[in-house]
Amino acid sequence: MRFLSLKKLILWNPMRKTIALSIVLLIAIIAMAIKYFSALAVHNNNVSKALKNIPEDAAFILNFNNDQSFYDIFQDFELFDAVVGEQRANEIKQLQQALLRHPAFEEAISNENIFISLHPNRADSVDFLYSINLNEGFDVSDVEDAFEKNSEASIKKNSGTSVYAISIKSLNKPFFIFLDGGVVTGSFSEELLNRSIKKGSARIDGDFVKEIDYSVNHNQNSPVNIFINHNRSADFIGQYTQNKPNGALTLITRVKGISSLNMNFKSDALMFNGISKIDSTAPTYLGLFLNQEPVKNDLKQIMPHNLSYFICFGVSDYQAFENKLHNFFDRRKELSKLQNQLNLVKEKTGVDLDKELKPYLGNEFAVLETEGRERLALIKVKNGREVRLTLEQVSDEFNEQIGRLNNSNLFYYYLGDPLKQFSRPYFSVVDNYLILSNNTSVITNYINNYNGDRLLVNTPEFADHNQFIANQSNIFYFVNNKNAQNLLKASIKTNYFNIFKSDGYGLKGFYGLSYQWSSDDGHFFTNLYANYKSSTSLKPSEVSKNTISNK
Repeated sequence: MRFLSLKKLILWNPMRKTIALSIVLLIAIIAMAIKYFSALAVHNNNVSKALKNIPEDAAFILNFNNDQSFYDIFQDFELFDAVVGEQRANEIKQLQQALLRHPAFEEAISNENIFISLHPNRADSVDFLYSINLNEGFDVSDVEDAFEKNSEASIKKNSGTSVYAISIKSLNKPFFIFLDGGVVTGSFSEELLNRSIKKGSARIDGDFVKEIDYSVNHNQNSPVNIFINHNRSADFIGQYTQNKPNGALTLITRVKGISSLNMNFKSDALMFNGISKIDSTAPTYLGLFLNQEPVKNDLKQIMPHNLSYFICFGVSDYQAFENKLHNFFDRRKELSKLQNQLNLVKEKTGVDLDKELKPYLGNEFAVLETEGRERLALIKVKNGREVRLTLEQVSDEFNEQIGRLNNSNLFYYYLGDPLKQFSRPYFSVVDNYLILSNNTSVITNYINNYNGDRLLVNTPEFADHNQFIANQSNIFYFVNNKNAQNLLKASIKTNYFNIFKSDGYGLKGFYGLSYQWSSDDGHFFTNLYANYKSSTSLKPSEVSKNTISNK
């Protein structure tokens, strides 16, 4: 009996040591976790704090970290200069050297997040507002001392507003700064800065701040982040257009919600991806594609070579899409009128389009415009012969290839807003594609390009662009910069259109822009890609040859 007790004691002592060690380790882990999350909470609060002065009209906010690695990566990056222009790029460079990276000031803001918000001004231009936190332990007096030690700039304080006017020797205009609560807010626009610090003035909303806060702290490997407040984007873009934006291109500006996009570095392209969360309480057409599966982008294969832009839509479950579309029409008080139109067709012709046309609609449709401002729609169908036979019964023949529908808004009823511009269109069917347009010559020109294989996908420039974009999506915008010049000239104010041709900007160096939204668990996964033709880069034909030879 004593032997058994002794044996238990011998076994228990090592076990007790093991349990004690485990408890100590567990306590250490908990302590470390508490310390980590406490530090993270402080950092999160700092991000929110840096955003506190940004006025509500900021539709776009850029973010990067003020550390040496960022400046090393982007030292010779042409594309930002191309977008903001030579003059603005030089201002930012001088600001960086005289303030952000100057030894006297650098210690106060090193490794902090810099936020640059974009704001329209009264002169139909864009002003930047810079927001950054001071590192812990630094206050206003420390910053003032740093300014006094800076031989590259002089400082003058407005006693009434507490705004500092900083004159940088290499620039011919001052930079204005306000310091409060551990946050530095600055701009070359004194009006914008004064508006940002005015008590009671409207700021960006809390949801936008929370999204930025979350994204910054969960995407720390991204060199640059872009945040889009879609609630304000229509007003922002409207400042620079000749008339109120309308048409299919503006569907994206009607969305309410927020996009958070993170940069993937590529020396000859702007490449971002991230999440777009739309406000379901404010129904919009693009919201109808939520909870659809992404669809393979096949229609891009048949776009004409002289394309200006296209917008493709992919529907994996038409019944679910139709239910949402009908609710959408009902909100507009349009549903009964559209359904009456279908009943009228059935009464006059005996054709039930719900049974004889709808089942043959495919999973993809698009609207597009060519360089010559020709507009048309392309709809993938499951059986081109059956679709042609059905439409011939509800239309008048124009020629052997083309007919015109006798009733209005039939395809608007089935597919929604992008087809509204084709109220009573001419149509043709080629293979398993339905072509719609308001002009017969547009259809004829498209068929000639299609039959002659003069297609966008066969151009070396698009072949290069196409390598870096997703193969499937639900919403796919593509703009060909060169071919879109007539569209831009007719759409945006003259001084902004001139920017696209100016040598002071590099916008004409961009080939194209792809913007893709793919439904993913209640939000959209978003890709943005714009490739740039640098003077030192390979020609598209050389890129294509290299790609082929490496396969």
